[in-house]
Amino acid sequence: MAFSKADTYAIWFTDGQQWLGPVPEVGLYITRLERAFWRRAGDRWELCARVAVQPTVGARETPMVFCTSAPPGVGPKEASSASLEASPCPDGRSLCVRRSDGTVQTLPLPADLFRPDPSRKVEEISPPEARDEGVRMEIRYRTTEKEGIVETRVWRPVCGAGGRWVVVDFAVYRHPWAEDGAAGGGLEHSELYIADLSAETVRPLSAIEARGQLVDAFRAEGRIPFVRGDERFSMPNHLLPYVEGGCSSDGSFLLFDTGADESGMLGFPLSWVARLEDRVIYPLPGDQARWVERSP
Repeated sequence: MAFSKADTYAIWFTDGQQWLGPVPEVGLYITRLERAFWRRAGDRWELCARVAVQPTVGARETPMVFCTSAPPGVGPKEASSASLEASPCPDGRSLCVRRSDGTVQTLPLPADLFRPDPSRKVEEISPPEARDEGVRMEIRYRTTEKEGIVETRVWRPVCGAGGRWVVVDFAVYRHPWAEDGAAGGGLEHSELYIADLSAETVRPLSAIEARGQLVDAFRAEGRIPFVRGDERFSMPNHLLPYVEGGCSSDGSFLLFDTGADESGMLGFPLSWVARLEDRVIYPLPGDQARWVERSP
């Protein structure tokens, strides 16, 4: 895995046991870690990162590649051979998983994800419908005689791993509506769910409260930044996850990011790695992370 943290101007590589870096040691402002990959160097391997850099702050970004020698005997591992293809089932409420042998397994998502808010007056419910961005359903709540709230729920499988797990992203968007139109609003919350094909369960990756406790602990240790001056950004109370790195090639881990609070205001981004076997998650020291891929 490769990490980048803007205020260190460097890339670090790790296998979870040891660190290699910083690369480069000094000099350039790295604005974005685009990709990390292995590259042959004679009879050994190099670890490389493609990044966007600014020679000086405010200058135009330039793509560059930086590499460092991997330790002796260290190189890319073979990806998991257990393949599966996950997609929403026709009912829009279940996950259909096709294995390499052609068999299909169906796992219903938790029913609560599709139930309307019992504290609100339901005006209309549209059935789940498959679209390009995933399965989409809308619930219209009336709050006054001529106004209300439209709640849009969208879910999609984002990656399959190890022939056993499928990661599902479930998001809720809300905006007000009126008889003469609708405006405003945005993402209300988003959560990741893990479908375990062996146990035939679909469960949340982690509770919001658990992630918040980890953030507090890592912040106290000085391992993640603290944005001062506005309590909304002290670190978000509700971290909204979005999958950036996806599942690891060996099918054991998930890489995802968080970057907003419950109000939808952007906070300082964090990268996280989750072990799919037991759904234990760890905040990472950098604000950008990528799996190291096989060489192109």
